[in-house]
Amino acid sequence: MSGVKNKEEIKKRVNYILEKLGIYKYRNRYANMISGGERQRVSIARALVKNPNIIIADEPTGNLDSKNSLEIMNIIKSISKNKLVILVTHERDLAEFYASRIIEVVDGKVVSDKINEHNDELDYRIENKIYLKEFKKIEDLSKNNIDLKVYSDKNEKLNVKLVVKNGNIYIEAKEHKVEVVDENSSIEFIDDYYKKMSKKEYEKYQFNYDEIINKKYKKKYTSIYNPITLFIEGFKKIYNYSILKKLLLLRIYCIFNVCAFCSK
Repeated sequence: MSGVKNKEEIKKRVNYILEKLGIYKYRNRYANMISGGERQRVSIARALVKNPNIIIADEPTGNLDSKNSLEIMNIIKSISKNKLVILVTHERDLAEFYASRIIEVVDGKVVSDKINEHNDELDYRIENKIYLKEFKKIEDLSKNNIDLKVYSDKNEKLNVKLVVKNGNIYIEAKEHKVEVVDENSSIEFIDDYYKKMSKKEYEKYQFNYDEIINKKYKKKYTSIYNPITLFIEGFKKIYNYSILKKLLLLRIYCIFNVCAFCSK
């Protein structure tokens, strides 16, 4: 529909979009095998790959956690350097940080339209990041070949047993929920205090789709309702049916022809 039919050109464009959105490694997975944040990126990729001049994003962060919301907004902001992005959101903090112009609508009527001016800082705490230096109680239990630190936001007694055996760590904490934080976890420990986000965070994202598009490529348009194409696609679909389904279809076809003959 967009006039691009060359497979190599399509592959080059699609791969660039997937890489920039951080979902290239998921390119062969089904939708039910990826997270909500990754599906949201797929939606953005689908909108971008045809290289439109205007992007309309309706609540792109509506169902995402804070970490994925910021990542999606950073991507959208980088896209807006080269294209017009119209974004609808109820999150005023995000709008006031990322938008260059804000149009406020109440009950279907425009109540304000202004150029956005702000101090280039966003006070938006990410739920997945734990800032260690903010904890009131910090116990350093490091000794000999053990490096162990305990951080707690409450002054309460901890009853924890930790066992290391054959390279595995076993934890018993009957009064607390235990969650492992490793390279596959969504939780991240930050050895610092929480800081407001600056525009440097989204400026590091670079998106320039035009640089990889072959300017000499001539688009070729054909009707998607071509009779020959429809016949071929229909034949392929029937060919993939099971034997039982083919027999049932043949029976329906025979009954239809008998009825048509009798009506004459």
